[in-house]
Amino acid sequence: MGNNSFLPDYISGAYNHAVASVQYGRYSPYKPDAFSFSLGFSFQGIFGEANLSIGIAVANGDADLVVGTGGGMGIKPSIPGVKTGAQFAFHDNYWDNKDLLKGLSGTDVSWEGSFLVEGMYSTSATDSLTPAKSGVKTMGINAGLGFGAGVAVSKYETFRLSNGIRQLSNWFNNK
Repeated sequence: MGNNSFLPDYISGAYNHAVASVQYGRYSPYKPDAFSFSLGFSFQGIFGEANLSIGIAVANGDADLVVGTGGGMGIKPSIPGVKTGAQFAFHDNYWDNKDLLKGLSGTDVSWEGSFLVEGMYSTSATDSLTPAKSGVKTMGINAGLGFGAGVAVSKYETFRLSNGIRQLSNWFNNK
């Protein structure tokens, strides 16, 4: 990354100098291909929900704005209504997907569960909602307490932020 990175030095340095998992075997620290933070809004009922999320995904010195909509079914005993939340997620390429940030766009199928702490796992999906042979796998932790489980389908669009962020970073570095 070096000078081409828009990330602050302490973040890009930590990411670039992390040890590859294979160097120390299966017990080494996990290094995801990307991470993201998003805010979400959902209308939740007892057996289903519809949602909208907006977030930022960062990978290898580049970033994307990620906007998604979706809906799900499951059992989540709570008072129906509009909910807000936040999610921190780790993303990994699988099979021959080369551009993780581009791979975040499209359809995802996710499985969610909560027992006090909420978590989710998703994978890229085909138009028939089966997991895709190549794409992005995501593991996330949601802010908030809850109880329940469900499955959801979401559609995401991504927008590259690197050009504008690099220009802004160069402007601050030249001051």
